[in-house]
Amino acid sequence: MLGVTGESAEALTASPSIVSFGQVATGTTSTVPVVLTNARSWHVTLWSVQATGSGFSISGPSFPVTLGVGQSVRLNVVFAPQSTGTTGGSLFVAGPALAIPLTGTGIAAAPSSAGHITSNPASLAFGSAQVGSSLTLANSLTNAGGSSVTISQATATGAGFSISGPRVPFVLSPGASVPFSAVFTPQSAGSASGGITVVSNASNPTLTVSLTGTGTAPAQAPAPVITSATTASGTVGTAFSYQITATNTPTSYGATGLPAGLSVNSGNGLISGTPTAAGTSTVTLSATNSGGTANATLTLTIKPAVPVITSATTASGTVASAFSYQITASNTPTSYGATGLPAGLLVSSTTGLISGTPTAVGTSTVTLSASNSGGTGSASLTLTIAAAPNPAPVITSATTASGTVGTAFSYQITATNTPTSYGATGLPAGLSVNSGNGLISGTPTAAGTSTVTLSATNSGGTANATLTLTIVAAGQLTSNPASLAFGSAQVGSSLTLTDSLTNTGGSSVTISQATATGTGFSISGLTVPLTLTPGASVTFSAVFAPQSAVSVSGGITVASNASNPTLTVSLSGKGTAPGTLTIAPTALSFGNATVGTSVSQASSLSAAGTSVTVSSASLSSAEFSLTGISLPVTIAAGQSVPVTMTFTPQASGSASGVLTVGSNGSNTATQSLSGVGVAATQHSVSLSWTDTNSGIAGYNIYRGNASGGPYTEINSGLDSTTAYSDTSVVAGQTYYYVATAVNESGAESAYSNETQAVIPSP
Repeated sequence: MLGVTGESAEALTASPSIVSFGQVATGTTSTVPVVLTNARSWHVTLWSVQATGSGFSISGPSFPVTLGVGQSVRLNVVFAPQSTGTTGGSLFVAGPALAIPLTGTGIAAAPSSAGHITSNPASLAFGSAQVGSSLTLANSLTNAGGSSVTISQATATGAGFSISGPRVPFVLSPGASVPFSAVFTPQSAGSASGGITVVSNASNPTLTVSLTGTGTAPAQAPAPVITSATTASGTVGTAFSYQITATNTPTSYGATGLPAGLSVNSGNGLISGTPTAAGTSTVTLSATNSGGTANATLTLTIKPAVPVITSATTASGTVASAFSYQITASNTPTSYGATGLPAGLLVSSTTGLISGTPTAVGTSTVTLSASNSGGTGSASLTLTIAAAPNPAPVITSATTASGTVGTAFSYQITATNTPTSYGATGLPAGLSVNSGNGLISGTPTAAGTSTVTLSATNSGGTANATLTLTIVAAGQLTSNPASLAFGSAQVGSSLTLTDSLTNTGGSSVTISQATATGTGFSISGLTVPLTLTPGASVTFSAVFAPQSAVSVSGGITVASNASNPTLTVSLSGKGTAPGTLTIAPTALSFGNATVGTSVSQASSLSAAGTSVTVSSASLSSAEFSLTGISLPVTIAAGQSVPVTMTFTPQASGSASGVLTVGSNGSNTATQSLSGVGVAATQHSVSLSWTDTNSGIAGYNIYRGNASGGPYTEINSGLDSTTAYSDTSVVAGQTYYYVATAVNESGAESAYSNETQAVIPSP
């Protein structure tokens, strides 16, 4: 038994605390994982682990291992019965000390002609998992007998335990294995146990794999912390919005002391509404989650609404003629004002009416005002007083205008001093002017820029002005490219090509719809409705995902208000059947290999039909490895890729595994693997000598790696006999030995004659 440190056993827990292998056929092995967890609030160091008892062994990480608080390490305990009958043993852990009982029953191997189901490992320990989460462990079933076995049922029992893997029923040929997964999803805190029961027509018709795990309560969420502003303001009669914000994802919000007209949404924390009264309120905000409730104070000020002047910004009158202009404003003003009024005009402070008879010609900038208890709003009024009698018109309409070929056009000639007739010369084709009201209208028929002479006439004379009129071509859509050919794609995959739509016309185009037709075709990246200005483009993607191995055609139809309202982009592609993947040979036997050494054999992966992309490779046993390939890799149809399989036994006994290769092919390729681990031979060197001297207290033995030394003393104390056995030699090495005699006074003699020992390999 190994030495242990002085820590108490409570520093370390094991799951399971007792390892039971059940019945295991002689000549086979069963593995049970054991999880060791640091239960202390400080780091602990596991110095070593040792298994005792016939047929018991361990594999896993190298020791010593240091575990942080709550950390775990996983070991694999293996039972390979040497004979029939029940066997007991222990798994000893040094530093802190822990002993885990081991038990298993060896049974006679099934006759070579009968099927026999084994599981690896024989039981599964999940350790700890939070409620609401899940852990998954791998296991496999192997037919260790000589005839095929039909597995008809595989079920899991125990709260929170389930399985996933191959569907039943299925058949396992002799030596074949199938992997599956066990899942632990704890429903509540505390220990849980269960099992997986496998029913078959094997010589052992019912096989049980025990399951254990512990559910832990989820951590409680921290309470919210309110982070929104502590002050806010609004105006009576104006929509108000304030967002309560907080950390740690609150599930509800609250606000007490809100002024009239406002309310809080408990679901998202939005305070909104329209305040109805002015004043300052102290509002208590709250945010709540499962961790608690946070509160904060908001100082909310509601101000009266200030009037906003909405009356016209320009007005005109005539000397010696009665004038009237009404100041209008929102939010119910109680008084009005106007400064800078020309001579002859006055404002009513109660009604806001500016009236009177102007006495002088000119343009004035008048400052208007409207007041209530919330404040004063102001605006500028440009007031023009013209001379009497009626002067000639002044054209005031815009000097530039634009239109589109084929689209109705309208332009209003405006002028001062009440023109009685209008005119326009130089109009482009399709347009005309109404002499009575000055409206230029019609439908332009050609693009271009025209210089139009406008006129307005009254009794005082005629005014002229120049209008620059631009008529642009109608919008038109084009696609680039005009068609898309995807070529070939495997069924189950997809190809993407890009296309673009461009407005090559002179006016904006609105795309209202874009749809794809044809089996397997679709579009992305084009959100409608969408407006393209002249010369603008938009890029989108077309996707081909073939549903079957046939040639397919289709199209993308784009509807818009362009001069070509329907644009079609043709689509074509061909679906091809997926290829198949094979691995040769389908089974590899590595024979005997010394524990700790490696044996390799060559294999190859081949593609048939079409190319196949290999994306993954998994092994059911850590004693086998795959090299010589870097994934992902694409294998052309009819081609092969060499790989190397290696067997590195970790313990004595038979080992088996399955290589599973995943790809985009129509099948999953597997290769069964087997080998036998053989323990390395332990060598020793026996030495003896003669000595006729008297008064000898003992002897020292020295060893060197070269003839003539140097030598190193290898005995830990004086040897009182004339014989010594060196058990620390290494296979394949050559050693050189000498001895000395030490008398009772402690004096040591010279070296004896040298002798040589050659250690066999292995």
